[in-house]
Amino acid sequence: MTPKVRITAKALAKMIAFDLKRPGKESAGLLLGREQPDGTIYVEDIDVGEQEATAVHVQLTDDALVQIVSRVANRNDDISIIGWWHTHPGLRAFMSPTDVRTQQTYQAMFDKAIAIVLDPLKFEQTHRLEDLDVKVFQVQGENPIEIPFTVEKSLQPALEYLVFASASPSSHPNVAPTYYVSRPNPDDLVKLEQYVANMEGLESDKELLRGFIIGLRAIAESNDTIKADPSIARNLESVVSEIDQLNRLLREYHLRKTIATDNFYSGLWISVILVLGFIGAYLLSLVL
Repeated sequence: MTPKVRITAKALAKMIAFDLKRPGKESAGLLLGREQPDGTIYVEDIDVGEQEATAVHVQLTDDALVQIVSRVANRNDDISIIGWWHTHPGLRAFMSPTDVRTQQTYQAMFDKAIAIVLDPLKFEQTHRLEDLDVKVFQVQGENPIEIPFTVEKSLQPALEYLVFASASPSSHPNVAPTYYVSRPNPDDLVKLEQYVANMEGLESDKELLRGFIIGLRAIAESNDTIKADPSIARNLESVVSEIDQLNRLLREYHLRKTIATDNFYSGLWISVILVLGFIGAYLLSLVL
């Protein structure tokens, strides 16, 4: 039975962004997701690692595979490895005999595993979605079978975000280097504002962070395709990275604060119990 396949725009865009950093070589990684109750294979994200590659061959190293498996095992959700992906730059999306054997291995471990093959070369040169060649496959016997799929949410904003994040210019000789500025999720910005409002530290640092948030909100609310020159793009990328780091530190701070509060109340109750115990023992000694 042919499964339904749904791919997030983020996952597909990350494949392209990773490939942009490796001009002239194939790229590969693993697909992360889950099988949904209705049997749909949902590709939510990807993971990558060190790989050996040429223009017509790619292979993740054993160490990279071990590290990816370890990262997935340590997640606190139900995400698992559901297949693999790789590129055929300039050769079109198809399954070679080597790809078929690799896919057979994945299907031996998970019978609904899929392979995503994409030829992003022309898209990377033109940034036109119609130039992106993407196909999904499974193998039946020795034969690759193409699987229909849908892409969740609008693909263009996700591609713009990750092309920008890769900080890699177009390689087309007639296209000027372009960097696309991401549009942050407004809901994430609201949470970030709350974090900053409640955080401890210098007021000057908090004002600087509020300024970053105002700039990100302007980007999030813009209806235009926002582009930037390389220096601005890298600076924005740095800001986003700093905010991600801030989010991590704030989560750790709130966790430590919660633990400290719990420990305080636990210690208080123990102290009360001990005091009452001493009073009870004293009163009992008077009676006796």
